[in-house]
Amino acid sequence: MEETLQRLEQEHRKAKDDLQAAESEAREAQANLVEAKRALQSLKKRHSDTEARHRGLHYELSQQHSLSARHRQMMASASVVLLEEEAVKAVERDIDSATASLDGMARMRMACYEMGQQECLAKDRLYQQVMQARARVTALRSRQESFRHSPGRVEPLKSQVQHLKGAVQSLRQQASTPDDTLQS
Repeated sequence: MEETLQRLEQEHRKAKDDLQAAESEAREAQANLVEAKRALQSLKKRHSDTEARHRGLHYELSQQHSLSARHRQMMASASVVLLEEEAVKAVERDIDSATASLDGMARMRMACYEMGQQECLAKDRLYQQVMQARARVTALRSRQESFRHSPGRVEPLKSQVQHLKGAVQSLRQQASTPDDTLQS
């Protein structure tokens, strides 16, 4: 029973370590998401500035329409601006995709975190049940010692002890297969 308790405690510590690692990864994924959103905002601002520049160039182009050389130069500038806009839109699509991927990863980390919490809670409950059964067996043994000389009172206690031994055996079986207790 002592060995089972130690193994449960080790598994409990390991589950807590796994949980802390999952929380750390979730925080890191969240930080990456914040950084990606910041980069997206920066690109949107550049896109907005580029659009404003494009509108300014378009206005200038209409004013200088009579000068064909100037007109061709402005058209080339407008084409460059349009190409820049397309590049910015492509980068925005990439960032949206990366953001969606990071969101999915963060959700997956949170699911791992919740599973780890459930496992810790189940192991804590099992540990409490083992400790309670131990305390009851100890109490019954001490009562049995005190009533050793009165056989009429010992028999009911013996049946209680047998019942508790069965309960302890059941708890040991549960402890050897903690995944079953998690599912229930």
